[in-house]
Amino acid sequence: MTHIAHPTQQRGSTILEALVAILIFSIGVLAVVALQAVMIKDSTGAKYRADASFLASELIGTMWGDTSHVSEYDTGGATYQPRDDWLNLVSNTLASGTASVAVAASSAGGSVSNNVTITLKWTPPNDVQHQYVATTTISPQ
Repeated sequence: MTHIAHPTQQRGSTILEALVAILIFSIGVLAVVALQAVMIKDSTGAKYRADASFLASELIGTMWGDTSHVSEYDTGGATYQPRDDWLNLVSNTLASGTASVAVAASSAGGSVSNNVTITLKWTPPNDVQHQYVATTTISPQ
């Protein structure tokens, strides 16, 4: 009588291990893709904030060079070419960008100074509205 040996190893375990490895690898790839998307969104947001800060600083610098006409930079007033050019730059630089400039004159100790508030707003695609506010005081020389 011949005795036939039956295999004692399990069959199919290699394919199961391969499927588990593919699953773990796929989850890792999805995590990297999600991380990339978050990084792009955050870097875009940082760019808009930096642009808003630069634009406000640029207008403040222009106003410091034109102290005799500071009140004309107020967006509630009549047309003033340097301010209007800057407003166009804001709308072209920031996504759905708008800006307002408020100038309030005040006097202290016999000298007149202008309190300036610059507000920039923008709305990136698929995001909420953001705002940057800069304030300064400009005194005539």
